[in-house]
Amino acid sequence: MFTNIHRFYHPEIFQGNISKKNYFEGWYFKQVSADGSQAFAVIPGISIDDKGSKRAFIQILDGTKRKAIYEFYDIDQFSSKTNKFEFNIGNNFFSADGIKLDTPQLKGEIRFSKFHKWPKSLFSPGTMGWYSFMPFMECYHEVISMHHSLNGILEYEGRTISFENGNGYLEKDWGRSFPKTWIWTQCNNFVHSENISAMVSVADIPWVKNHFIGYLGGLQINEEFFMFTTYNSSKINVELNDTQVKLELYNRKHRMVIYAEQSPGADLFSPIEGAMTGKVNESLLATHELEFFINGNSVLSAIGHSAGLEVTGPVDVLLEGLN
Repeated sequence: MFTNIHRFYHPEIFQGNISKKNYFEGWYFKQVSADGSQAFAVIPGISIDDKGSKRAFIQILDGTKRKAIYEFYDIDQFSSKTNKFEFNIGNNFFSADGIKLDTPQLKGEIRFSKFHKWPKSLFSPGTMGWYSFMPFMECYHEVISMHHSLNGILEYEGRTISFENGNGYLEKDWGRSFPKTWIWTQCNNFVHSENISAMVSVADIPWVKNHFIGYLGGLQINEEFFMFTTYNSSKINVELNDTQVKLELYNRKHRMVIYAEQSPGADLFSPIEGAMTGKVNESLLATHELEFFINGNSVLSAIGHSAGLEVTGPVDVLLEGLN
């Protein structure tokens, strides 16, 4: 009982069990080198389809080369602690302290420090707020670290890549399926600033026999965090064209505007009823123009690079649902 409660209030820990069907769980570790020349996302997880077929996986997104790599493992190669954020897939190790990779393509160790976490409370145990208590959600989402520091090196395709003093970001998803359509973007590599991180996700969310447009937005400036979400009564406007996504999130006091410039990416597997049979194209070469206002006054204007961006599915549903 205590273990279940502890896991619930620590969504970064493995939430599932391998006896389920139609279930996935995956973590998203993003690493950007200090000079911004290298950007990698490492995505470990598990997948269980409707027949109970199970496997673990590690997806690697080389953002600079727009290349995706997939490694699949027997489910018995996956093991996780029940009381802390720590798990293994084969010889690969993942935790809040860092990652150790030993795949055919990517090897090495990166250490993490100075996590900036999404705020929690008794009635808001994670990024999804009170929606975390709803047992029928199609997909749960958690931002584990808006921003953290990196130290270490990776060996990749015969090259040694340094991530000393680089920037990291960490989130996860679990449940049955990704939404049928969503926009997601994240950046914590802003010119002339080491202490800014922005993330926005807006998606079509199934709800009982209906659906709604849900959104999560967070802005970290130094040690201050500003939240814009469905459950805290913030509002959102979305505009989209062939090259740019505009996301405006606001409440009575704060307003954040992101102009995310699209850039070609690579296809990653995504979950549908637990099976990794979907595809999502993600870029790690998008850019952000970020503006932030307090009481109508501009307090921040910044340009970001190495931004993650996904625009997936029939996004007209999102635009229509917000109008």
